[in-house]
Amino acid sequence: MSFGWSGGSVVKAGEGFSDVSGLRSRRLRVVLHWRWLVRRIGKIREEERRGFRQRLDRRCWNRGERICRGLGFDNSYRVDAAGQSGGLWLFWRSWIGNVTVIESSDQIIQACVVNGEEMLNLIIIYAAPSVIRRSGLWEKLREVVQGVTGPVLVGGDFNTIVRLDERSGGNGRLSADSVAFSQWMNELSLIDLRFKGNAFTWKRGRVERNIVKKRLDRVLCCTQARLKWQEATVTHLPFFLLTMRCSTCNSAE
Repeated sequence: MSFGWSGGSVVKAGEGFSDVSGLRSRRLRVVLHWRWLVRRIGKIREEERRGFRQRLDRRCWNRGERICRGLGFDNSYRVDAAGQSGGLWLFWRSWIGNVTVIESSDQIIQACVVNGEEMLNLIIIYAAPSVIRRSGLWEKLREVVQGVTGPVLVGGDFNTIVRLDERSGGNGRLSADSVAFSQWMNELSLIDLRFKGNAFTWKRGRVERNIVKKRLDRVLCCTQARLKWQEATVTHLPFFLLTMRCSTCNSAE
């Protein structure tokens, strides 16, 4: 075996290759360790995000429960908002009977209320503010209303008006969507329940000349429900409460 002189020391031939091989091995171990560390950090972050979402859900649920109790209700069903828009919330008191949610989406909650021999089909609406996003909603509601038996109550934020006197300020014409909504009501023979309180349920603007007000919220019922609960009325609460109250002769408040 030959030897060479390197920097005043004797080195066996081939030892340099061993050093290079060892260096490569160490580099490989470092790369593998780094990849493992990156994956581990990713898993930790995902676990933290999952834990944060769970804590946020619990916090929102607890807050929702406090709001429900604060408003005097003891039961609720919620469809969460998508980002900053949408979301539906149904509140009820236990004494009204058994409430079963049949179907829900980002714009509809369909429920059935049973109290003894009494039954009511309840459909809660939050129509998307964009005409494009609520495209097909009236047809979907037609299917829901025609697919149930018994009295029907359809209420919520329809995000459109029926007549010009349901608006103050803004454009002086009815939109095509408003016309379609009115036709939908007529075709299903739905009756607009009487209301008490503010004539408008929504407003925008702070300066008087720019303020626009509309009656976007309403409660509709079928003929059978109207005949059954002839004293039923809707109360429009002040704007800051952002809700409506519906009472009947059997559950007047």
